[in-house]
Amino acid sequence: RSYWNLLEMLIILIWICTIGVRAYVVTYLTYSLDIEKALRSGRYLNLEQPARLLEAERLLHSFVAVFMWIKAFKHLNWSPHLSFLIKMMEWAAKRIVTFLFIFLLLFLGFAQAGFALFSNHLISFSSFSKTLTSLVRATLAGMEYDELQDANRVMGPLFFIAFQIVVYLVLMNIFIAIMNDAFEANK
Repeated sequence: RSYWNLLEMLIILIWICTIGVRAYVVTYLTYSLDIEKALRSGRYLNLEQPARLLEAERLLHSFVAVFMWIKAFKHLNWSPHLSFLIKMMEWAAKRIVTFLFIFLLLFLGFAQAGFALFSNHLISFSSFSKTLTSLVRATLAGMEYDELQDANRVMGPLFFIAFQIVVYLVLMNIFIAIMNDAFEANK
């Protein structure tokens, strides 16, 4: 169970980084900037660096929050059903990581294709990040066929059909098969 120890060490390392960032910001604001003098004189103070560092601190806090919730699985072994679920996930972990890597490659490929095809016509595909967001939404809630068809009469429907087949029929079935194998192996 060394992975729980690795997770704990990662959490501690992130907390140390967070404390270091906060200490640096406080000392920078306290000793490097003469805030009171700047306020009296009306001089502009550039606080962009401390603001970016505090944003990085919030990002680190968000990672710690996710890791702490993951760590909660360690303590769920008291229930036979939850213990079974944890054993099942442990058994499938390598296969799921491999699946996620393949999913990510295909997803990024569809995002690049969608951006190239529709960036001039659809706001939801106007940047690569918006394209990724649109495809994540399409994975969860479905894709607007009419919008794609209006943007490109030939490639819109082809993109829609290819995305539906690859994501829903192939990749989701592979994921279900991995979980089914994990269930059978840990019965």
